Amino acid sequence: MIPLILLLCFVFFLLHQYLWRRRGLPPGPTPIPVFGNLFQLSGSEAPGISIFQKWKDQYGPIFTFYMGPVPFVVLTDYQDIKETIIKDGETYADKYLSPEFNLYFRGGEYGIMDISGDRWREHRKFAVLQLRELGVGKSQMESKILEEAEELVKKLKTCEVLQEDFVLQTDLDVAVGSVINQFLFGYRFDESKMHEFVKIKTLVNNFMEEVGKPLGVLAFTCHGIPPFIVKQMVSGIEEQKRELFGFLRAQIQDAKLRINYEEEHNDDFVEAYLRKKYQREQNNDFESYCDSQLENVCFDIWAAGFDTLTNTIGFLFAYAINYPEMQKIIHQEIDEYLGHHRRLLTMSDKNSLVYFNAFANFLPASDGLPSLFKDFSLVSHVIPFMCRIRSRDHPEESK
Repeated sequence: MIPLILLLCFVFFLLHQYLWRRRGLPPGPTPIPVFGNLFQLSGSEAPGISIFQKWKDQYGPIFTFYMGPVPFVVLTDYQDIKETIIKDGETYADKYLSPEFNLYFRGGEYGIMDISGDRWREHRKFAVLQLRELGVGKSQMESKILEEAEELVKKLKTCEVLQEDFVLQTDLDVAVGSVINQFLFGYRFDESKMHEFVKIKTLVNNFMEEVGKPLGVLAFTCHGIPPFIVKQMVSGIEEQKRELFGFLRAQIQDAKLRINYEEEHNDDFVEAYLRKKYQREQNNDFESYCDSQLENVCFDIWAAGFDTLTNTIGFLFAYAINYPEMQKIIHQEIDEYLGHHRRLLTMSDKNSLVYFNAFANFLPASDGLPSLFKDFSLVSHVIPFMCRIRSRDHPEESK
């Protein structure tokens, strides 16, 4: 009798996994219970695009794959992406949250990227305000970015004269890291600070690698795993967390030692946050702005922003190299626009360089995956509330 009951339970489990959970979703590769399609993804040739192209060819422009038990609907057709995510952004405004990740990595509901509700709204608003106050979108921040761009061009020309190889990604990482660090802590990574950059870049890379491993994905997507097992599954992430947050905590402590709370001018984001925290504490509010939240916000801006920006910009360069016809059009457009007046381009030139602007905005950020705010019909499929959506376009299809 017991074997029969176990067999029936197993059959019902398979029916639930392969039929009931997948009802209404677009077709896609068959997921393995618990693991989903993780083995196919991890076995795909770097940088991981080929498996999506294979699934597109096999299942069509809209398909579903699973990261552990979590379904992701992928859009690969340009018109579908335009009509859904771009034109109907409100439907896709929510995001997938992992309580397990927040508990074991962040220490609670902290940060901006992985929380929602009142704290998310207030700190997102504060971060956007400080971005504006500190010059993002203005000449103040643009001059800092141009300074890093000039350094890149200078190194490229030096390598050209010396006939040496130029490792673009390495210097691009330093440039992006310097801009982010200036915003957060008020200084760039010159030669005297390069050891700090190497340290935090290594920590960020190790963290991203650990989070992307099958065990890390399972720990943060499979709800109900006993805490002591989750702790063992993410032991590598815990180690990276201690190092990363130790660096951020030291920077924040330095800012606390030098700040004058009587002044109103802020040199960087951390100073602005500490002043806001001080003001709230004068009114006996010790929760809305706190050290744990500041550390996690700094992590979001530094680590997540650094990884996304460097990979996106680096990938754009890779696209330009692999599609020389696009590169030729970009060069022609810039040459016609600038004429004999050779200089670095600025944001004021954006509207005059239509093709280049379109190319630069081609790759969407891959993090912060949108989730559906409500049930939604998409090409005869009813996509359920809170399902994750990804877009995967190809340059030859969207010229």
